[in-house]
Amino acid sequence: MRIIAFLIIVTAIFISCKKNEGGTPIITNVRSVDTTKRDSSFNQAVPGSLIVIQGSNLGGLKAVYFNDTAAYFNPVYATDNNIIVTIPASAQTKATNPNTPEIIKVVTDHGTATYSFTLYLPPPLITSLSFDNSGTIVYINGTNFQGIKKITFPVSGVDTALSYTVNKTFTQIVAEIPHGTPYKDSLRVYATFGVGAYPYPPPMTITSVSNENGTAGTTITVNGTNFVGINQVLFPGNIPGTNLQVISVNQLKVTVPSGITVSDSLRV
Repeated sequence: MRIIAFLIIVTAIFISCKKNEGGTPIITNVRSVDTTKRDSSFNQAVPGSLIVIQGSNLGGLKAVYFNDTAAYFNPVYATDNNIIVTIPASAQTKATNPNTPEIIKVVTDHGTATYSFTLYLPPPLITSLSFDNSGTIVYINGTNFQGIKKITFPVSGVDTALSYTVNKTFTQIVAEIPHGTPYKDSLRVYATFGVGAYPYPPPMTITSVSNENGTAGTTITVNGTNFVGINQVLFPGNIPGTNLQVISVNQLKVTVPSGITVSDSLRV
């Protein structure tokens, strides 16, 4: 009798396990691998994040997709109720493909489960600006330049970049500066997942002057950086120079005015 009872129990457990393994896979939530956040679920993450997909009947795992991008998974970390997986860094988002499905798809040997989930990118981050010699093209350096919508400059009149291109690594934008007189504010890059800003025009520097003792009527050359939107060069006593010529973003020429009586700084 004991043997019969034992066989009945084993058979019941076996049938129960088989039934569980063959049930329809279901995803109930996604959470962090951080055990202190075990009770916190979320429905969006950044590509490259390590997450736990939770549900039932997830055994027999064949594939995991994020927005139709296949993710590598280690079977050791895939059970009937939990799948630990890293979202592919290359997974598409609304920034890279506006028609992305925004779902997680888990494929098992007994069915497929889907779950609404958003992959997003951090907003653009601008780290520096530089110009070509003409001062009409700006190189915007940084990260997360994906899904760009527009680029604006603090200039009078139309403030949108006349044209722009983004490199393949999304770390640099080459933009054509719109016409108009610049005023001090910020250049802004608008993207799908946010806005990046950077002071504009960037601070100017003077590195050298061709003749620090030039007399009235002498034309001097001033070398430096970021000579954008220049409208005046002031000599000691706040006397404006004449015949101002901006040669490039790094150089200008100006004629020394008369009336200088004190020693002070040259100001651009």
